[in-house]
Amino acid sequence: MKKLVTFRFDPELLKRIRSAAEAENRTLTNFVETTLKRALLLDEAAGGPPAPIHSDLPH
Repeated sequence: MKKLVTFRFDPELLKRIRSAAEAENRTLTNFVETTLKRALLLDEAAGGPPAPIHSDLPH
């Protein structure tokens, strides 16, 4: 069973996420969940824990 979780996003980041989800004809929830799963799988495949996320990443 899925669990409801609340997040706070920077307005510009949220705008980009919504746009990307719309471009793929997916819901915001599905897009975010799938993107996070992919990132975690890539980190695991690389043999390490998830990489830390920094606020200085390119926008």
